[in-house]
Amino acid sequence: MSDDIILNPVLEAAKRGYTEQIKEALEQKQGKITDLDPQKNTPLHWAAGGGHYEAVEFLISLGSDVNQANASGDTPLHRSAWKGHAKVSELLVQKGAGPSRLAKNRDGKMPIDLAKATEVKRAVAPPPQETPEDEAFDQEEEDSD
Repeated sequence: MSDDIILNPVLEAAKRGYTEQIKEALEQKQGKITDLDPQKNTPLHWAAGGGHYEAVEFLISLGSDVNQANASGDTPLHRSAWKGHAKVSELLVQKGAGPSRLAKNRDGKMPIDLAKATEVKRAVAPPPQETPEDEAFDQEEEDSD
């Protein structure tokens, strides 16, 4: 996301993590939480990519879609993982971005593929998949009890 894009007040405040300005801009009807920039980034994409925890939390509380993809196929979770924001990534997953952990962007990358720091990788790691062999083993364990 380029920093030289001119955005409406809601997108601009989200980009900078100014939660109070987001509130004011929304109250003054200077934008919506569903507004998109030219690359189809929402205010939540901008706040998540900037690591702005409070702004992310506020936007989610208003109903921002935590799984919405932009023009590149990136979700807010992709943005926070790529920028190394573990706490924001954890918040997104807690607030419903679980499906985004498996979402691939246009380059075929999941959030874990973009994460560099270990704590971010932990936050965005897809849930472990149970194999049919695991299920059969579990059934054998139950049968032997």
